[in-house]
Amino acid sequence: MAMPDELAKIIKKYKLDLQIDAFSKMYTLSDANEELAFWINSQTEFSGGEAAYKYIDDEGRVYQPVSMAWPNNKKAPDDYFIPLIHPKTRKECPVPAKGWRNPPSTMMDLLEKDLIVFGDDENTQPRRKYLLSENMFENVPSVLKFSSSDDVLLKTMGISFDNPKPYKFSKSLITYFTKPDDLVLDFFAGSGTTGHACLSFDNEEKRKFILVQLPEKVADKTIIDTTISRLKHCVSEEQGFKFFKLGETNIRPWDADFDSLEQVLQQATKSIKDGRSSEDVLYEIFLKYGYELTTPAETETVNGKTFL
Repeated sequence: MAMPDELAKIIKKYKLDLQIDAFSKMYTLSDANEELAFWINSQTEFSGGEAAYKYIDDEGRVYQPVSMAWPNNKKAPDDYFIPLIHPKTRKECPVPAKGWRNPPSTMMDLLEKDLIVFGDDENTQPRRKYLLSENMFENVPSVLKFSSSDDVLLKTMGISFDNPKPYKFSKSLITYFTKPDDLVLDFFAGSGTTGHACLSFDNEEKRKFILVQLPEKVADKTIIDTTISRLKHCVSEEQGFKFFKLGETNIRPWDADFDSLEQVLQQATKSIKDGRSSEDVLYEIFLKYGYELTTPAETETVNGKTFL
């Protein structure tokens, strides 16, 4: 954790110039704000985040105003929609479309600490004071910068869920650690972002993939239902994927119960359990003998019988 040099410069400017001038009766809070904003705008090395700290409140605190809107796609609880009252007009201010970021108790605490910025009247949505004194240090920024969302893309697929990961970012990560024709394994498939990313490679750069997901329920379906639906939208005519569900063996076990030998022998004539298909049995044999599940299989008919 380290204090950026730019923030240190803001503090120095504030302490050495603005506070000293504030002792003058002719120097108003508005003058201090104008001077600080002018000085910050003249600093070419400041980032957008640092340059946003260009306001001083009536307690002498340097701050930037930030949104207090609910941060994700899911609608906030009902009590997150209680409007704030403008301190001068005593009228209700606009509430963000998806509600406030904080519960009522936190909003009251921010009001009591004078950490909410109101507009000239009730028509402006209030914002929070993000104090420079409480944000003097920052984490080392990520070396991977990506600011995109798949919300619109997934909506066109008829798929909707909270906080989807951008598949193009996943694709970038895959290229860092794999090469063409490598097999990518995702043990927590979720909505199928990894599969989507692998399917987006062109034929020369293609990656194979295996996705694994427990049948967790979400509303009236499982997560894997969303995964399959998404991959069906992503796959091209030249591509394909197979879906397997983990289950018990398809082959009826031998039980040498001599007390009911006749019944056992009758069951032995039906070695495959009821309701199981030829493909079910074939892929179980693949697994038991170590063949890949992508091994090509052909159908042949001999003496009226169909074989895989």
